[in-house]
Amino acid sequence: MPTIDLPLPPSLNALWRNGKGRTFRSRRYVQWLRDAGWQLVAQRPARLTGRVSIGVAIGRPDRRKRDLDNIATKAVLDLLVAHQVIEDDSDVTDIAARWDDAIAPGRIAVSIARSPA
Repeated sequence: MPTIDLPLPPSLNALWRNGKGRTFRSRRYVQWLRDAGWQLVAQRPARLTGRVSIGVAIGRPDRRKRDLDNIATKAVLDLLVAHQVIEDDSDVTDIAARWDDAIAPGRIAVSIARSPA
């Protein structure tokens, strides 16, 4: 399957906000979902059903320390489910993530493959 090229998502720490007794998506997360969603749709990825394996390669945006797991999972999987590239993130059997100098800074490359049954 071809690789999906997306902008770097916000850190997991920046996805949610609390206020007035409820939890909601942050403005930054909503904006990323919208922007990344348009980029995803333009690439016309194949839709996969059943168990899948996800690979995420991330172009480090700068020299600051960042936690790889805060970038590579929740927002990416939510986007793939929202655009029906995968049915449900509970179908993901494994995720591999890495910093990759071959990826443009501030971008991520997502690959999806069927998992063996």
